Amino acid sequence: MFKTLIFSNNNFIDDNKRKIFLGEWLLLNKNKFKNYEVIKYNEKKDRKYKDFEYVKKTYERVLSNLTPILNSIHKKNYKKKDWEILIFYFLSNYIFFAYDKWKLIKKINKKHNFDPVEVFTYKKNYFLQEDSKGFFYQLKSDKWDDWLYSKIIKAQKFNFIEKKVNIKKKYKEDFDNIYKLRLQNFFPATDNKYFLKNVVLPKLLKLKLNLILNKNIGFYNDINLKKNKIFSEKRNLFTSIKCKNSFEKFIYNTLSEIFPKSYLENFSLIEKNIKFLNWPKDPKIILTSYDHYFNEAFKIYTINKIRNGSKFYILQHGYQGHHDFCGTFYEKKICNKYLSWGNNSKDKKVIPLFCTTNFGKKIKKKIKKDIIISYTEFPLKPWKQQIYPRLIDETKIYKDELINLIGSFKINEKKIDLKYYDNNEKKKYITNEIKKKFKKINFISTNKKKKGFEFSDQYRLIIETTNSTGFIELLSLNIPVILITNKKFFFIKKEYKKYYDALIKSKIIFFDTKKASNFINLNINKINNWWFNEVTQKRIKYFCNHLCKYEGNLNDGLDKILNKIR
Repeated sequence: MFKTLIFSNNNFIDDNKRKIFLGEWLLLNKNKFKNYEVIKYNEKKDRKYKDFEYVKKTYERVLSNLTPILNSIHKKNYKKKDWEILIFYFLSNYIFFAYDKWKLIKKINKKHNFDPVEVFTYKKNYFLQEDSKGFFYQLKSDKWDDWLYSKIIKAQKFNFIEKKVNIKKKYKEDFDNIYKLRLQNFFPATDNKYFLKNVVLPKLLKLKLNLILNKNIGFYNDINLKKNKIFSEKRNLFTSIKCKNSFEKFIYNTLSEIFPKSYLENFSLIEKNIKFLNWPKDPKIILTSYDHYFNEAFKIYTINKIRNGSKFYILQHGYQGHHDFCGTFYEKKICNKYLSWGNNSKDKKVIPLFCTTNFGKKIKKKIKKDIIISYTEFPLKPWKQQIYPRLIDETKIYKDELINLIGSFKINEKKIDLKYYDNNEKKKYITNEIKKKFKKINFISTNKKKKGFEFSDQYRLIIETTNSTGFIELLSLNIPVILITNKKFFFIKKEYKKYYDALIKSKIIFFDTKKASNFINLNINKINNWWFNEVTQKRIKYFCNHLCKYEGNLNDGLDKILNKIR
């Protein structure tokens, strides 16, 4: 029997035919449909590790093949490592992102017989962005998903019907462009020997550090990009690269349409304008926490300064290094030194430091309520850039377990708050579902500017629902916290497992909502007895000393930083 494949909200749906929906995000109005099934994509953990290794190797081959082409276009003699500094975050994430969808489509093609699949064609270069940040933000767009799935379906030789999408208005980024010119040129800093750019430290400490190192505050301006014409002929060079397999061929063909202009058309412009910035001309040390992700000017600048003898340091900015599939391996590849939040590595590149986001913070308890549950308002469909293949229905699983957890507490709803990170999701899928079931719970919306531990003084217990920076920040501050997560989404590096096992033994981490709620219901009125128990404290200290060491004294902490980077 032939079936209809539905991968978009824009696909035509004939309710008289058997339908195969690609994911739960297509079924917000599922009650109106009949005669359908939803693809389940719950693979075993070992398969994820194999996928991760496969895609890493693919990335290395693609980068090697792009290096001579980019050198030829820009008349450079950059090494592979140089180009990696510039394009890693975009390229690796795109390959992982595309492979997840490629594999899913391939899997269902073997299992089902489909009628001609309705695919979408957009105007050429419709999804071409000025820089990598623009690229990542457009991943939220349903149009992007439609385009990518359509490309994959065609590449895998499905029988298809094309539907032309007539949209004149290009996708508009909803972020502040990092190249927007800032009026911060009052303090020329060209002679500074230490270039601190977006370092994760309290603001006053950053200023003080700059003054000690440079005798100069060092506010830095950025570049205002202009739009350049598209180099169609040069982009077509990607499509002529010899490929190992059909997936690699797909990557090269689509790269020609989405490779950010900052790496091609705008590259020379950025490089030229860097010369007019008030950035240090001959820095001894370049230090950042995250400008190596999206700040194209910073990356090009750093490449050239490293080639002239500067040292490049990266300061850890979150928990991400604990994850098996995080990009820390790349950060350690491109930098000279990696400043870690704990003493957790034998790598000579890694310099042990302390958690810099809660540096010097003192939390005084003023308990008003029993529990605050922290969660993230994930989008229903998996869009977010991750350097690993994601479960298709991860958000639904996360939402269902969160609702089960809230419903299992024997605590008055008025004594529970829900705090969610608002990532500008308009539909608020998770929040709306919770509100339907729990009428009396108070909701608190936060963003990155407000740290989770800043809410912690009012509650007996904080519950985190993702292994995140917020969780380890609270542990570092020795604030009672419990992590409740699904084991399917828990990927901890082998060398860190013993530290996390210590927390599991002390019931700080749970993988079962029922067991977690039973424990909390029994202990909510005596949380301190459990948390400040000698054994529990010993295990917390063991974890924190290695992964998120706390530094409460500002002067001592500042001296430690200075000793590491001077």
